[in-house]
Amino acid sequence: MADAITTNIELFAGRTDEINRFRDFLTRVKSGSEEKRGGILSSTKGMGKTFTLMRFEELAQIERFQVISLKLTPGTVDSFFADLKNKIVALVPEKKKRFGKKADLIMPTLPKGTATASKVILEYVNEFFRGLDDVQEKLAAQKTWTMFLVDDMEFFAIRDFENAYHIILEIIRKLRKDKYNIVMVFAISDEFMKYIPSDNLESNLELTVLRKISSKEAQIFLKRVETKYDITIEKDVKEKLVRAGRGIPFVLALATNYLYVNKVGSTIDEETWNKCKTAILEEDIVNIFSLNEDELNILETIAASKENLVTLSELEAISDLEDDLNNILTCLQEKQLLVVENIFVYFSSKFLFQTLKRTSERLNIFGSVNILLDLFKESIGAGKRPDIHLKKKLDELTDIAFRDDLNTILTEIAEQYSIMGETLIAGEMFYDAFILFSSAIDILEKTMDYERAALLCDGMAKRFSKLKKPYYARRFLAEGAQLYDKIGSDWKRNALSRSAAMLYEEAGDVYAAESFDAFTRLFYRRAYSLYKAANEGARAKKICEKARESISNEIYRREFDKLAKQIVIEPKREN
Repeated sequence: MADAITTNIELFAGRTDEINRFRDFLTRVKSGSEEKRGGILSSTKGMGKTFTLMRFEELAQIERFQVISLKLTPGTVDSFFADLKNKIVALVPEKKKRFGKKADLIMPTLPKGTATASKVILEYVNEFFRGLDDVQEKLAAQKTWTMFLVDDMEFFAIRDFENAYHIILEIIRKLRKDKYNIVMVFAISDEFMKYIPSDNLESNLELTVLRKISSKEAQIFLKRVETKYDITIEKDVKEKLVRAGRGIPFVLALATNYLYVNKVGSTIDEETWNKCKTAILEEDIVNIFSLNEDELNILETIAASKENLVTLSELEAISDLEDDLNNILTCLQEKQLLVVENIFVYFSSKFLFQTLKRTSERLNIFGSVNILLDLFKESIGAGKRPDIHLKKKLDELTDIAFRDDLNTILTEIAEQYSIMGETLIAGEMFYDAFILFSSAIDILEKTMDYERAALLCDGMAKRFSKLKKPYYARRFLAEGAQLYDKIGSDWKRNALSRSAAMLYEEAGDVYAAESFDAFTRLFYRRAYSLYKAANEGARAKKICEKARESISNEIYRREFDKLAKQIVIEPKREN
């Protein structure tokens, strides 16, 4: 399978905030206002650390840093610090012969849990810097800055060289203390961040953490795919791809690539999506990469290991391969699934390693979920109310999916609940539709897909408002406001809070006219809180006045008197 889309840096989208912060960091370093000489780029699997590091390289070059990119591998762990020193020495070629050989910097063997300031580590760091003062003098005299970008730092831990993280931090500290014109940035999976000493971490390192990309950034990626590969992706397919990607760049790229390979003509349409849908949603590596039995055998052997690393001798111990091991490994390298380096074999992507590792369990759960969803849809499609027993079983599987962090399954459940909710609305079963939409929103919120959850709340509030179902509309508006607050969209939070408050106020007016104090107080109180959340102080105060006029219960009246005194009405800003 040609994996062009997943490896094409030209398609890179998003990470604007992270890139801007890194640009600011470089500016501060060169201006002398920043003392740090190191950085960490971390994320969960599949978030695009390597691509982001490549963007960092471009920025550093624009800022006239001499950039040296290194990729840590199992085979280069032992000699990493010796190689690093040699590259620093090479920055001043005429000084090269003065310094020691690689043997001077053999990785020290230390027991786990060694303190950062241990004598052995400090001696090693001193040896690393022996003679480098002359290099710094030359760099400073030439006003030259150098940046080292190191990818796949986690291989230190995988190879059981945890002391390397202590050495790195000590090197970064000395670079900072002695004001070297050298900056080092390391990329590492967040699960290995625990190995980095936490002592004064942020004061020594510029920390950058990659989060999920937004749906807008995913759409930009897909637009770039269309331009680069001269294809058209239908609108509905784009929306499905964005949902299937779950904000993880690698998943989005892999799914898009699979559709591209299976397209007919120059358009990726609904038919292509339906043909590939199951494999994409299940992250089915077997089908996506067209694996035969022997290839799968090899991959499962590696996935069964504790970490993403085995030796050739371990693979050769497999006796039931029909083809030659070297041929199989060659094919898997051509499919960009494996890397073979000296005696080591490992997945090219940590994401693929983790995916295959949990394949069996995930697919079993996914299959059960699909069966139950089909039965659920069948009953609703026949014009019946949702089967409460099937819903209960789906809730149980949803809990399992949350426990095992199976976001692909959760996304599919949420999507299907939304589809079934529309069917129920069409059948005027509004309460049941409300329950399913609420379940979908709850799933999206718990998977931290706040943007999609907020958009669903917003859409459902509008639908139920048009249907003159204020009870459901105001519930979705209020929840949507909280979600927009989480994603930092103040104006949307205020808009939904205001709309929800108006509906609660209307309900309060109805009960006030009928002199039902308890219900009047309940709805006015909710309207008051929402107006405050929307920064509508005047309206919140007006609610208190209405409550004071219409409620006869003195306790409730005093409650609204106190609330009125808490309101500070700020003057409206002119646009």
